[in-house]
Amino acid sequence: MRGDSAPKKRSYATFSSAVARATVRQEKTGRPVRFELTEQTRQAVDGYLKAAGKKPGDFLFTRRRSSEQGMTTRQYARLVSEWIAGSGWT
Repeated sequence: MRGDSAPKKRSYATFSSAVARATVRQEKTGRPVRFELTEQTRQAVDGYLKAAGKKPGDFLFTRRRSSEQGMTTRQYARLVSEWIAGSGWT
């Protein structure tokens, strides 16, 4: 998934609760991509939604300088790299 086609809250949550399955539409191709969230991931997303004060239609991750836009592909790649490094998987 491209960073600039990052899911908005309505894609992965209903009201304030993460869903088990979601579909997002790729920005470049317009094709739908279906994915599943594990229970552990749903709990983490729910916690993040509450802590970040996200509302329906908000991007899950936003740009540093503009909370109205999803993060760029490069910002998304950096974020994922930091998560992997922090997990000890490297």
